[in-house]
Amino acid sequence: MTIRDFIYLDIERVRSFYAQLSEGLPTERTTAKSKQHGIDGKLEGDVLLARGSTSTDYRYARSATETTSLHDYIMEEFLEKLRKEKRLMTLPQDRFEWEEDNFRDGMFISVTGVVKIVDYKFVASSIENLPKLAKAVNRITNKSTAAHSPNGMQEMEKQLKALPTKDVAQFIEQNMQDSLRVRIFPYRDNTDRNFLASADSSFFRYSSISLIGMYGYVIDAGWTALLQINRGSAHETSKFTSGNTGVNIESVLETMADNMAGISGAFQGVKFPEVAATPVAIFREI
Repeated sequence: MTIRDFIYLDIERVRSFYAQLSEGLPTERTTAKSKQHGIDGKLEGDVLLARGSTSTDYRYARSATETTSLHDYIMEEFLEKLRKEKRLMTLPQDRFEWEEDNFRDGMFISVTGVVKIVDYKFVASSIENLPKLAKAVNRITNKSTAAHSPNGMQEMEKQLKALPTKDVAQFIEQNMQDSLRVRIFPYRDNTDRNFLASADSSFFRYSSISLIGMYGYVIDAGWTALLQINRGSAHETSKFTSGNTGVNIESVLETMADNMAGISGAFQGVKFPEVAATPVAIFREI
């Protein structure tokens, strides 16, 4: 039996997809099936769930008492369903050609390879604190260095103070918010071919700092990511705007939003051979 160790799981997305693959079952239902695999709030096999007063199927209805072990079990059934319906592509594979048209919008891909997680919020905080760090190191260095000796930290502190670190940090926070960027490299000999995804930090089971401490900045431990591909045509936002040529508050704000979208696009843009994706789960098999 396969055991999976999850670091990321978007359980609501999994629930939605699984319900649709299971003949459009609603968010909550009552089941009369005899084989429930522990999903009706009882203990069966090795799956421990909270006991309920009804036979509600917990694959479709959220409960305040449910555990991450239940989420993992639902994910297992979802993967099984994807394979059964032949809706899941697995990479890397030798016969697959990395061409843009081979990636359809919304398709599911299971990718095993090197994973890199970048927490821009942590980067923003670090950038903002650089001048303070340089100042602290400068004070420590001054105490341990003779007064006539040159101190390179003093010059570094001056340079960092002159940089717009607060503005850069604020820009990163506004554009990235609570998302982390995840890159998955299925081919070690061609790192240009990779998937780039924005992951919600609340779906991670460990903080980015903890992951870095456990695995380093690049996770090379056979992790697998279940991704949903995002494909769209690139357009200039200003071309799709209000036809109202008059000057009013709404048109001015829309123009400002278009300009900001252009800046954000340059900051977060994905260009082939990179492929944009939404992460559903990241795990390793034990």
